[in-house]
Amino acid sequence: MRSRIHPWFTIVLALMAIGLVSMLLNGGAQSLIIPLIIVAIVFLLYKFPPDRWRKPRYRGYSPGPNRPQPLRTAAKPAKRKASPFTVIEGRKNKEDEPPRYH
Repeated sequence: MRSRIHPWFTIVLALMAIGLVSMLLNGGAQSLIIPLIIVAIVFLLYKFPPDRWRKPRYRGYSPGPNRPQPLRTAAKPAKRKASPFTVIEGRKNKEDEPPRYH
């Protein structure tokens, strides 16, 4: 991963900073309020999403104090079923085969 900042990115950031400073000096601070509020709302919704968008968390099974723990048996390896497929031996030399026209 590169840790170096590309030159075009620094140019864009410098132009943004110059534009922001000139806007503040010319009395355009009121026009920055609405974009800042929108960015703050989007950030808060991203950081703390509403409950209906949040994925449910699976808590798992937890027996109560009066319930016994389920018995765990040793896991047995599952036997593999025999495959119904068989290997058909083919020709190794392609030169012996007639050309196919499809």
